[in-house]
Amino acid sequence: MVKIPLLQREEYARGREATEAWMNTPITFPRVISDDASDEPLIIEAEVEGYLVRRVYVDEGSSVEVMFEHCFENLPAKGKGANPKRNKIGTCGLRRPRNGGNNIGENPLSIWNVCFGIHVWSLSRRMSIKFLVVRAPSPYNIILGRPGLKALHAIPSTVHSMIRFPTPKGIATLVTRATIIAECRLREGKQILMEKQSETQEAGQPDEGADLTEQILVNPCFPDQIITIGGRLSQLQKPTIRHS
Repeated sequence: MVKIPLLQREEYARGREATEAWMNTPITFPRVISDDASDEPLIIEAEVEGYLVRRVYVDEGSSVEVMFEHCFENLPAKGKGANPKRNKIGTCGLRRPRNGGNNIGENPLSIWNVCFGIHVWSLSRRMSIKFLVVRAPSPYNIILGRPGLKALHAIPSTVHSMIRFPTPKGIATLVTRATIIAECRLREGKQILMEKQSETQEAGQPDEGADLTEQILVNPCFPDQIITIGGRLSQLQKPTIRHS
């Protein structure tokens, strides 16, 4: 996370905003040809309690906003509020996000109101949004669902790989960067590997990635000369070493 200089406190304290004329500004998207259409997930950066947070997954299929515990723990204590709701947390609408994540409805911890904002240069929107904090491995820090998009009056477009939203100074456009998508895929790959290794160990099976070794006799004329080779060598390679 990167600290962002705080702006006016009243902007951070705003919750549900009154409808203003600029909020009803029509939002359009440019024409896109089929070869340029994107099918990548929408992953953006956002501002949370004055900090820049990467890997925010925009999920129109989620009925709640989700913040993963590893992100929540990095927020300043004063930005986490004082009265979280820890009981009777509904998980309706939670699902495994595309390109990573797990069943995030398994381990809900609490619900917190935090100041959430998205901005492009001087064009910005900030408001208080309720997040469900969950403990689950995920390449993302936050999942921005339908309620958050509605509150921000934001319209995402997977085909354009962008999200557009109104501000008092005009329509802003956030574009997904290829580097963030690559970073999420790398993290997802590591998590999948760790899960497989954990399942293998729980089943009592040797880890395929373990560095096993084997001692072999190279020359029968010298029985005291034994060498150690890696256990991951194929059965075709081992005789070659013995007779070299």
